[in-house]
Amino acid sequence: MGGEVNLGVYFGDPATTSLYNFLVNQTRSDYNCEETKKESMQFLNISEAKAKLSSVIERVVKKGEEFLIGRSGKPVAKIIRYEPARENHRLGLFEGKITISKDFDEWPEDLAHIFGIKNL
Repeated sequence: MGGEVNLGVYFGDPATTSLYNFLVNQTRSDYNCEETKKESMQFLNISEAKAKLSSVIERVVKKGEEFLIGRSGKPVAKIIRYEPARENHRLGLFEGKITISKDFDEWPEDLAHIFGIKNL
């Protein structure tokens, strides 16, 4: 498939494998400050952020703006609005969908011998 890097890792699902390959190949250089200025996120150097911290936080809270803080032109921190994690109250979500094999805890004889493990 175009643009994918084969790292020899496959998760059994093409979408998961593609996402993994995409994330592995991301670098901090992808967060170029010039590109960031074009987007909704604003870039501030550390001294600017220090001087304007109250107003920056106000804009983050009220308008949902995001800021990157940088040192020597490279991003080192990101200020975003805090959103508490949603709790998952869906008990039994995987009931009946996951089974554990009866021999789950047993090792193959050759590996058990190598590691000095006795199968029960």
